[in-house]
Amino acid sequence: MLDFETSGLNPRQDEILSVGMINIHYPVMSLATAQHYYVESEHCIEAETAVVNHIVPETLLGGISRHELIECLVESLSGKVVIAHGAEIEKQFLRQLLSLEDSLPLPLIFLDTMRLERSLIKYRGIMYPDLRLAHIREQKGLPPYLAHNAFADVVATGELFLALVEEICEDQTPCLGPLVLRSL
Repeated sequence: MLDFETSGLNPRQDEILSVGMINIHYPVMSLATAQHYYVESEHCIEAETAVVNHIVPETLLGGISRHELIECLVESLSGKVVIAHGAEIEKQFLRQLLSLEDSLPLPLIFLDTMRLERSLIKYRGIMYPDLRLAHIREQKGLPPYLAHNAFADVVATGELFLALVEEICEDQTPCLGPLVLRSL
């Protein structure tokens, strides 16, 4: 599981400010594996960003460096399937962080809870679904959570992922292939 809080949505000009990670070994999400880091920033945090994610410059003072972030992510994500909500953001920021060309695919498999939910909704005939994490969780009967905090978001996404796998796979043993296809 992976979640980034960023200073904006453009990886070429914005930065990763906070990272949340946690492991899932289906059907268990292990809170003992949870990691949450703030990342030093070279730029000033815009007021609009701080309003959304509540990260102020003082919060980042004790954060890890960009180099430490790369080491941490490579070590933590290596050999794992990465699960995120709206995973395209994490993919784009990872690609930028690792200085990979846009044409090169990331050497990781991603599952996207937003796309998994969209795959279920299209069978219900809903034209313009609300795919925000909080809304989907509410629809699934999951409790509310503190949005736009990397740690809280990664736990909330993990809970949603487990619920989605149960719904998608029903009584069958979950298999990675069909979940990946639904995440494309």
